[in-house]
Amino acid sequence: SFEESTRASMATIGRSIIINAVTVMAGFSPLILSGFTSIRFFGYLTIISIGSCLLGALIIIPAIIFRFRPVFVTKDLTKTKINKNEKISDLLNINNVA
Repeated sequence: SFEESTRASMATIGRSIIINAVTVMAGFSPLILSGFTSIRFFGYLTIISIGSCLLGALIIIPAIIFRFRPVFVTKDLTKTKINKNEKISDLLNINNVA
C-alpha cells in the first residue's frame, strides 16, 4: 500500500538523508569560528539552509506526496516497455563522432 511504502522509504532513505545533512552541516560549522563577519554569516546561512532542506526532505515533501498522490508516484512502472538491447547512448541521443 501507499502508506507502507512511504514508511519503508523513510526508514531506509531517510537515514541516509539525515546522515548526509548532518555531515554537510558539520563540515561548514567551522566557518562560524571565523574572524571575518562575512565568512561567519556564510557558515550560519549554510547550516540553516541545509537544515531547512533536511526538514523539507523528511517532512514537507512526503506530506505533499501523501496528500496529493501525484501521477509520477502512483504510476505502474511494470507496464513501461524497455528494450534491453538499447544502449544508453541511444537513449540519450549521443552520436559517436569519429
